Amino acid sequence: MGFNNQMNRLDQLYPQEFIRPQYGDAERPGHTIANIPATIGRLFGVTLEGLPSLPDSHWRPLLAEGPVERVVLLILDAMGRNLFPPQATPLTQWLPDRPQVNETITSVVPSTTVNALSSVWTGSAPAQHGLMGIRLHFPEYGMVANMLKMSPNATRGGKGALLQAGLDPERFLARPSLGQQLRPFGIETHSFKPLEIINSGLSQMHDRGCHSVSGSMSLADMLWQIGDLLTRERHKPLLAVGYWPTVDSLSHRYGPGHPAVMMEASVLLAQINEMLVQTLSPAARQKTVILVAADHGQIDIDPAKAIDLQTHQPLREGILLDGAGEPRKPYLYVRQGKLDKLKRYVAEHFAEQMFLLSAEQALQEGWFGPPPFGEQAAGRLGDLVGFMRPNSTFIPRVDRHLLKKMVGMHGGLSPAEMFVPFWGMTL
Repeated sequence: MGFNNQMNRLDQLYPQEFIRPQYGDAERPGHTIANIPATIGRLFGVTLEGLPSLPDSHWRPLLAEGPVERVVLLILDAMGRNLFPPQATPLTQWLPDRPQVNETITSVVPSTTVNALSSVWTGSAPAQHGLMGIRLHFPEYGMVANMLKMSPNATRGGKGALLQAGLDPERFLARPSLGQQLRPFGIETHSFKPLEIINSGLSQMHDRGCHSVSGSMSLADMLWQIGDLLTRERHKPLLAVGYWPTVDSLSHRYGPGHPAVMMEASVLLAQINEMLVQTLSPAARQKTVILVAADHGQIDIDPAKAIDLQTHQPLREGILLDGAGEPRKPYLYVRQGKLDKLKRYVAEHFAEQMFLLSAEQALQEGWFGPPPFGEQAAGRLGDLVGFMRPNSTFIPRVDRHLLKKMVGMHGGLSPAEMFVPFWGMTL
């Protein structure tokens, strides 16, 4: 089988390695976190812009007792579906007699926080909203920038340098946010997240149109704030979106299967029950739905399967820009005249770690979402997109420290990274 033909069928040849997101279209519902906003719209009885909702089975049972006026969406970073037994849902133990949904959906491509949360906040796929990974090339600023720090690659430049260079977080995402979309319907959006990130450039992108943005010092603090909002504003239609990152941090440090990760996931869910669900009065629960999901999962990394750019001269000679994309989903900008040589080198030496697709092919096959694509989508992907096999990484010079620092990573298309829970319950 030739190189191009093999690439055309990656998800069919390796179904246990490459999970293709189903974003949906005008005729079919989607099955990704990017379809959550339209699903929230369904619960409110309004139609939002962007991708279609999740299937009816994922939300219609939550309308069994009548219209919904308040929705709480909690995103627990890196809480992959594989952290729980098949079919298990903690919500059954919270209020066992209430209408519930227990489903599994997928992340987006790449399965990483910056673009996954951007999809949750806009209801659009990465190729549509334009934030397509943690490190993106900005030719207008002459840099590959880290989109969490809004700065040049992690080891260079100060935090926020990209903002100082001229990037406007209010205008960067090509699609309107949930707050902007719900506001015309008289539905307030309230954002809750860790105190240290509420003023970040990424938060400014997501929180456009929000009625309030609240920083929290702990999950208990966040849950109290959300419960207080539901109690004070029990007659107002509203959406409360909470984000908490500790499962992700622990998974990076110890690996996603470590006991500390499992304990943290259990503690977070117990806190949601004990400090939010169980403390709400009957009046505050009326016409209220809680949804719990994750942006992605994680996978253990094998240093023996790392492609270290520093130690492979043919790769260094063929790649123009260092560090675009991320270790589990690299975007390769290739030097003029080096494309065929680089593709052959990867196929001959690293077939067990990585496959390559042209950026155009990756877009057209729908990995990053359906058209219409954002104006900058093609340029964000470089010339070639790396599809990393399980436990493998592509390590440019700027990321060499990660092999010593991180046991777990994400960004790829393995089941562990892609499958996340979607749980819901009527309070």
